[in-house]
Amino acid sequence: MDQINHKEREHALLSASGATRWMACAPSALLEDNFPELSSRWADEGTARHEIAEQILRNKLDGKRMPAFRDPDKKQMAEDVMPYVQYVLQTYDKIKKEHSDAVIMLEQHVRFDDWVPGGFGSADAIIIAGGTLTLIDLKNGHMKVQAVGNPQLRLYALGALQEYDFIYDIEQVEYVIVQPPLNHVDSELVVVDELCDWADNKVKPAAELALSGKGLFVEGEHCKYCKAAHCCRHRLNTYQAIADLMDKKPAELASTGDIATVLRNADSVTKFIKACTDFAVDAMQHGVKYPGCKLIEGRGSSALIDGAEATLVQRLVNAGADKDLIYKPAELATKTELQKLVGKKVFEGLTADLYKKIPGKLKVDKAESSKPEWTPPNSAVSDFDGEELSEYVKVVS
Repeated sequence: MDQINHKEREHALLSASGATRWMACAPSALLEDNFPELSSRWADEGTARHEIAEQILRNKLDGKRMPAFRDPDKKQMAEDVMPYVQYVLQTYDKIKKEHSDAVIMLEQHVRFDDWVPGGFGSADAIIIAGGTLTLIDLKNGHMKVQAVGNPQLRLYALGALQEYDFIYDIEQVEYVIVQPPLNHVDSELVVVDELCDWADNKVKPAAELALSGKGLFVEGEHCKYCKAAHCCRHRLNTYQAIADLMDKKPAELASTGDIATVLRNADSVTKFIKACTDFAVDAMQHGVKYPGCKLIEGRGSSALIDGAEATLVQRLVNAGADKDLIYKPAELATKTELQKLVGKKVFEGLTADLYKKIPGKLKVDKAESSKPEWTPPNSAVSDFDGEELSEYVKVVS
């Protein structure tokens, strides 16, 4: 079996995976280009899972046996990606029954440089038949990814259109996300005209702006995976307002506006500090030194090696331990685990009166957040007497 290696592939400056970021924050693209691609365990594992999924699919489609993975980690990864493999095979079989001329392509290199100069990527699975292009993407993360409006999949779809539309006369595109860790499948169906309109009026101008290095820095969730997040001058300027308040105690701040400045930026500051820390840990592992700092190993933990449980128990018993005390008493399974036994709907019908809702811990969020505002069961004012409340208002007003 030929060795498949996804890690050696090139990466585009304006990548499809980073489209959410460079379309929202144009200057970030060139800023990111100053930093090397630092690998991580999560990225390496994701790459390995894609390679294994491709190997399994190629064997299945060629009528060969399942690849033999001797390495325990690869065996586990093969199990992990099977929902994606099965989805691709089942989708292809279903389409092929309706259209005998259906074609399937795996890990196809696609270029979308008609709209994004130098733009290219790799589509996990493409199926074309009956005027429809179906693009299936494997996601291995534990944060749910939605297909609707997903710029990465839309760009891959554009790349596939750029490559195959003149051959197959494609009228519509369906892109699907299969995320095995969350048992999550999501899809969106768009007509080609709508997709091309988005590309012409949204993507192309954004790409031109990003490559020029112009435009405004815009902070948001897209900063999380930006390679320049740790040193973004825009973020530093934003947080300077907080730094100016740090020599005061909360009760000494001049107005509710000062408190609001801290509250509105608290989450972003925390994320910024984490980004700096994560970058420094990676850099220090590669030999970079920071004045007054050193890299240390945090407190570790221990885990029983595979197959050692019986030996451990026997040794403890031989040493005089009571076997009944070696194992914890049986505990009631969690609600999620119990739901799986009978199905969620049946479970809710059986147990609606047996569970109580425990409110989550209150936290401050931005006013424009889509989450509903907390409403107290009784007015919080009633918890203060008049004198205490007037003193409290003096502090925050």
